[in-house]
Formats: sequence, C-alpha cells, structure tokens
Amino acid sequence: MTRLSKCSRIIKRGCKLSCIFILIFTCVWILYMFTDSRLSLAPCNIEILNPWDPAVSQYFTRLEPVKCSERRHIIYVDKSGVLRYNEDVAKIYKLNTTSVKCSYYPLKRGKGDTYNVTFDAEIPIKLPCFVKCHMFRIQCVNSFAKIVYDFLHFNPKWNENAKDDNEVEAETVDTPSVIVLGIDSVSRSHAIRALPKSYNYLVSEFQANDFVGYNRVGENTWRNFIPLLAGRSHRKYLITMHMIFHIDLIPFIWYEKEMAKVSTFYAEDRPELSAFTVFGQLGFKLPPTDYYFRPFTQGVNSFAPKIIDKVTQSKDCYGPKTMFDIQLDYLKGFLQRYERKRKFAMSWSTQISHSSYSLLSRSDEAFLDFLKWLKAGNHTENSILIVMSDHGPRMGGAALTHVGRAENNKPWFMLHIPDNLKTKYKWIQETVLHNSKRLTSHYDTYKTISDIFQNKAFNTKTYRPVRDTLTRRNLFHSLPKDRTCVDAGIEAQFCTCDRKELVQPTLDIVQSIAKFLVEKINELISENEHLCGVFTLHNVTEALVSYSKPEEDMKIRDKVLQFLYSDKSGRYKVVFYTIPGYALFEGTVDFVEISSKKIEHRMRLIGELIRLDRYDAKSKCMNDKFIRPYCVCKG
Repeated sequence: MTRLSKCSRIIKRGCKLSCIFILIFTCVWILYMFTDSRLSLAPCNIEILNPWDPAVSQYFTRLEPVKCSERRHIIYVDKSGVLRYNEDVAKIYKLNTTSVKCSYYPLKRGKGDTYNVTFDAEIPIKLPCFVKCHMFRIQCVNSFAKIVYDFLHFNPKWNENAKDDNEVEAETVDTPSVIVLGIDSVSRSHAIRALPKSYNYLVSEFQANDFVGYNRVGENTWRNFIPLLAGRSHRKYLITMHMIFHIDLIPFIWYEKEMAKVSTFYAEDRPELSAFTVFGQLGFKLPPTDYYFRPFTQGVNSFAPKIIDKVTQSKDCYGPKTMFDIQLDYLKGFLQRYERKRKFAMSWSTQISHSSYSLLSRSDEAFLDFLKWLKAGNHTENSILIVMSDHGPRMGGAALTHVGRAENNKPWFMLHIPDNLKTKYKWIQETVLHNSKRLTSHYDTYKTISDIFQNKAFNTKTYRPVRDTLTRRNLFHSLPKDRTCVDAGIEAQFCTCDRKELVQPTLDIVQSIAKFLVEKINELISENEHLCGVFTLHNVTEALVSYSKPEEDMKIRDKVLQFLYSDKSGRYKVVFYTIPGYALFEGTVDFVEISSKKIEHRMRLIGELIRLDRYDAKSKCMNDKFIRPYCVCKG
C-alpha cells in the first residue's frame, strides 16, 4: 500500500506539473498570438524612398494646367464684400449694365440633409450692393428678359453662421493659429515629383520641415481622418462607419471646448468623394465649422451656369476658374475676414489628385500662387502652416508596384514654424528638425494641434520613453529615436519600420499564404455569391517577408517560444491576382511555423485585405460599400 501510495503521489505530482506546464505554454501562446507582433514593437528603421525610382516614375507624366471656360465673370464680389459689375467685361460682351436687372437667391442647406441644397425666394437687387448672405445664386436678365448671367457666389465678409469678431480671441505668438492644406492621395515622393515648384517654395521661403518618417495609420481617407481630427482609432466608430448615421457626435477637434473663441474652417471639393460622405455616408447633420464649403460644392451642381450663354461645366472647372482655385479663394476670404484673429482652417483637395497618378502635376502653379499669396500677405506671421496628405496613391498604375505600395504608406507632411515662435522658443526649430527624421503619424498631428489651442504646445516636457501602446506625441516635443509603430498608432499592415526581404512568389509557403487569403475573401462575400463570383488564386506577383526568429534581445514571450521557431516564421505581405475578373489584392499574414510535427502551421490575417486594381466597373452590382472591393460581379 505504501509503494502504491507513493506511486500515486508521484503520478499526481507529475500530472500537476504537466498541467502547469500546459497552462503556462497555453498562456504564452495566447499572449503571442493576440498581442502586437515584435515587428510592430521594433524600433523604426526610417526608409527614405527615391521619388524617381524607375518602377514608379514610368507611370508619371507632367501635365499642363487645367484650362477652363474663356468666359469672364460679369459680376464679382470685391474684397469688402460688395457685389459689383465688371464693366470692362460687360463692354466686351456688349452688355449695357444700366438695363440689366439682377436678383439673388440665398443658398440653403437642407436641415440635416447632407446631399441636398435649395434656394430661397428671389430677392431683387441693384448693383453695386452688399449682399447679406454667405452663399447665393445671382441671376440677371437683359432688356429682352433673356438670362445673361446665372452663377453661384459666396461673400466671405458675411456669414450668418460664423462667429463675430468680438467672439474670437486675438492671434499672437502665444495664441497662434493653424492652417492645414491637405491634398488627397499624395505621398512625400509624389509631392516632390508632381509639385516641384510648390515643394521647393515651401522649403526655401517657408523653411518648412519635411517629415520623412510620417506614416499613414489606416487604409483610406476615413481611417486616417478620424485619428487626424479626433485623435482616436476609426475602429471606435465602426457602427457609425458601417451604418447610416450622422457623425456630429465624433469628438472632432473643432468641437473641443478650447475652440469656443477660435474661428473654424473646413472645406472639401468633391461632395460625393468627401471623407465623411463617400459611399452614401451621411456626414454632418449640422455645419461642423464656422465656414463650411460643402453647400457651395453641392450648389454648383444644382443648376447650369451661364455667362451670356451656357458655360461648359466639369468636375475640374466652374466657369472660368478651377474648383481648386475657387476653394482657395474661399480660404483666402476666411483668412482675410479673421485677419489677426485666432483661426483653425483645414482645406482638403481631392479632385486635383485622386483619379489619376499624373493629375496632381496640373496644379503646381495654382498651389504655388496660393503659397506666394500667403507669404506676401503675411498670413503666417502667427500661424503654423501644415501641408499634408492622408496616404499615397492607392490604386492602379504605380500603386501596383512594390515601390508604389511603399509610397502609399508614407504621406506628404511639411510643417512651417512662424519666425515669431522661433524667436521666443530658441529650441523649437532644432527639436522639430530632429522630429522630422523620426517616426510620426496622424495621431501626433492631432495631438499637436490640440495642444496649440490648449496653449500648452510649447511647454518644455520631460522625455517620454517608448510605450507598448498608442502614445500621441506633440511634434514640438522631442520624439524618441527608437519609436515603434505601436507607440505611433500605426496598424501592423501599414508599418514600414521592419526590414523586409523579397521572396520567390512560387515558394510553397507563399502559395499557401495566398490561398489562405483567397479563402478569407471568399468568406467575406459568402452571403453574396448570387452576385459575386467565388475567387480562386490565379498567381502571386510579389511576396515580402519580415522574419521574426527571436534574437537575444527579444521580449521574454518570444524567448520562451524560441525553440518552436523555424526560419520561415514572420510577417508576409503577399500581392496576388484572383479569378474571375483578375482582381488584384494585397494581404498581410503572420505566419508561425511550429517545429513540432504535432502542431500545425498557423496563419493570422493582419488588418484588412486591400484591393489594388480599380474595381468600379467590375463591382457595380454590389451596393454594400464594404463588400464592394471584394466583389467581381458575375457576368
């Protein structure tokens, strides 16, 4: 009995030890599988891309500036807000202004309606006069009752929805303004290629700091705008994004209490492609800022413009001016209206860059002219100027190349510091110069702007070490050299910090990963197979890997698992074609090859699968905006 009892105790103790070992192993395994990979926790290796790399430069052609209608405006709003005839132009068109009768119609945004605008009743006027209306349609008839002018205008000097001068605090070196000039889908490299005059002017005349380590945090504009303007991940607002809800409750920066005495401005140029209304999203129920450009962009499409005769209209032009120039005119009016008053302005342009890789080059002269206007008018004397983008070119052409996809992760970002600030804070230029070579993201831009309006952006701060979680950092405070993607809030699939190696697309492991990704796509469209074809793998065009075999300085969780690794374990980024439809996708997978034969290979999808080819025509049958990129319509 004694021997049996002793054996029993030994067996029980052995079982306990085995259970403890299994429990520890399971915990470590779960920790590994569901926490950030060491690749996202590794100090960043900033790679500066060559803008003239042959792989992408072959897709770029410098284009001539846009030419709009040769018709010239008969009526204009002068700098004081007075509506006047352009007598010289009237003479060219042989129009007697004394016999012309004009009326205006106030533009009204539908209550809670993002997509419709209306015009109030006709109000006859006699020019010159000051129209107490912000946006309005002017219609004039000659002595024969023929319409000779029908156009939409705005008066920056009058805005019934904006703050009065006495409600806005003064703009000083201690209370500076912020002006953000954004252009959609522009990488740092593409800005150098397509906007050489504007880029060089920013460097030479504004002494703007060029942030070579600026990284996108999400796939598209929405996923980058929420971190940029609210300082939070877009994943906190998935219900708003997926469902049809207005977005007024998202805590955007212009809603913060510190903005109560700041005049605010927000403009985008394409109402159907704007950040918060693309694919049918409802956008803002109420105007989010004092000056809000969207109603104007809707109004220009609500009737056919006319100067003597019908004026040809396009997405690029409204009458004799481009929409880009008109949007900048709206910004000019705002900056003049609140001169020497504290402002936050964000002007975002999509039309000039979104649809074609070479398109942006047409706007270099126009953008340069605006920068010169800012400089000549001393509008940045106490204003911090930010010129930026959300991400690089995402689809088609150069985006199909390895270098193009790398550019996509590195949006353009430049920062101008007023001389007044440099004089008061001697350290600021050197600090920002160092930070321009560090890893940065949209979260940091939000933090910087928020701190500026909380009047704490330029306080000296003690060094904050790298953390294993999102840490929003002020760009005027020293950033750690060893910063990681996790610290910067950059999702793993967009992290550019790890060193990658090209591997043969034909390798068994790569083919297995590609087939795994195709299965994931088919899972996404499984409920829509009556509309969308089921995919099979056609071929893999490119594969990159960041190997994750543990080293001596790895975290404990990786050391514990070191004996399990083989040389193939790592993060794989695979680009592949599927059939039907020859759809091109990119997917990122963490692959862990377990040495033990008892445990199967493990794959984990990182982030979301990205469609790289243009799919509008192939996916017309799918109305669900989130399934559409993964659908190729049958037939």
